[in-house]
Amino acid sequence: MSYQNWNNIIRYVKRKLGVPLNFLELSDADIKEILVEDILPAFSQYLGRPAWFRIGPQHLIGLKEATDETEGDIEGESFTTYYMAEQYRIPTPPDMHIVDVQEVYWPQYFTGGGGIDSDVIQSMGFIQMNPMDMAIMNTYSDMVESMQSVPTFRFMPPNLMLLDVALRGKDIIVECKTIHTELETIPSDMYHELFKPWALAEILDTVVQLRKKYRNMSTPFGEINLNWEELQQRHETIMQTVQEKLDSLPPDRLIEFV
Repeated sequence: MSYQNWNNIIRYVKRKLGVPLNFLELSDADIKEILVEDILPAFSQYLGRPAWFRIGPQHLIGLKEATDETEGDIEGESFTTYYMAEQYRIPTPPDMHIVDVQEVYWPQYFTGGGGIDSDVIQSMGFIQMNPMDMAIMNTYSDMVESMQSVPTFRFMPPNLMLLDVALRGKDIIVECKTIHTELETIPSDMYHELFKPWALAEILDTVVQLRKKYRNMSTPFGEINLNWEELQQRHETIMQTVQEKLDSLPPDRLIEFV
């Protein structure tokens, strides 16, 4: 049984707010709506759900003029390069929304087929090869690969991509970061460390906005202190901790220098 479900997170938020001893202006449906519409999309900007798609010639939309800005040697100087790029549509389901494209896996034949062919290695007896010969072959393969031009891409929300190379009848694999639609797809450690406190802080902020209009509520039994200032301070403290943890997450992309 998975504990990452809507009933679990709603009970967690209500317990932290003192329900049923304390009155809560929001129903269970209201809490879920806030989490789905506000927290999940924002959380997915940092830790989205990974998804992979195969893109081929059948997804080609057409050619589109693209630009590339480069800085000059003089400060403030820049150059704009215009080129034609192929525009493709990422075949996402209707209920899936892409945050960003993380990586594109290009087949080796796009860049000229550099490197050592696997059939050649097998014919030479891979298992019985001299380690020195294998090291030389690997070094040669790396040198050839480093001298080849690297294809680039540009993601255009919601589901379009610009490629600066033609697919020529081949396919590529696109790794995307998408918005979570269910709690089960969130990594367990991030669910407990980040999502649950973030959800509590968002509900606290909503309650504060509802209570700020009145400092006290008059009843037949006397005035009731709504105590929204304390709730607001609690919200700010939790969000500060959440933001510090978000800032400490490793970047989505690393730059490799060859």
